[in-house]
Amino acid sequence: MLNVTPGQWPSLSFIRKTNPFLYLSSLYGVSLVFVVTTIVAIIGPFVVGYIYLGGGTRILFAMGRSGYVPNLMKLIHEKYAIPYWALITFGIIGILLALLTAPIPSIYGLIDDAVVAGYLGFLTNPVAMIVNRRQEVPVRFRLPGGFWIGLIAFIGASYITYWSGWPAVPYAVAFVFVASVIFGVIYKVRQNFTNAIWYVIYMLILMFMTYIGQTAGGPTPILKFPWDMVAVTVLAIVFYIWGIYSGLPKPYTTSPVRS
Repeated sequence: MLNVTPGQWPSLSFIRKTNPFLYLSSLYGVSLVFVVTTIVAIIGPFVVGYIYLGGGTRILFAMGRSGYVPNLMKLIHEKYAIPYWALITFGIIGILLALLTAPIPSIYGLIDDAVVAGYLGFLTNPVAMIVNRRQEVPVRFRLPGGFWIGLIAFIGASYITYWSGWPAVPYAVAFVFVASVIFGVIYKVRQNFTNAIWYVIYMLILMFMTYIGQTAGGPTPILKFPWDMVAVTVLAIVFYIWGIYSGLPKPYTTSPVRS
């Protein structure tokens, strides 16, 4: 039907620039599937946008409480109990990015890069959970088997990042790196850089893996399946442990930025 040889997944790359259900239903005249897919394609991005808006707002709010960004970001609305300045700021940034990449298929590239950047950010969460335990930070609930659940989550996020492939991963890594440098310069971050070296190196290694790994569809797939997945798994375990032991022995008590 699609003139694709069994096992030759790269032959389907032409569908990647559009919604495969929209493409196939319009090609073969399946009107019901086309209508349903169109509705979902319109509603879906709005739902994802609301999720990212909420997540980004919470991040700005937490950064405000930690002293990384202006105190304005941690202000809570008296009536609605939301960090409204963080919400407004993140919303404006999102609108600008959407407008800059709105023409199809450019917006699909933005979605790919944003998903990868999101999972690159998620990689720090399991590590942070175990570091907090090592720092004996008081919590209301302690997840049983947190080390192993965190390891599974870290490996899973590494898989998704790797599967996103080339060039989405290098674009996302470049975006995270440039944004971090700009952020560090503007807010004069002055300590704990050595504790983040593991994270910088891991992002670069994942980018390199997408270049040489067969599953990621990189330009030089010298590392074949399943050995590329084995390599990603081993690397994830190593960097998960490295990240944990790179954590601060105690929570910082002074602002990490220079006022």
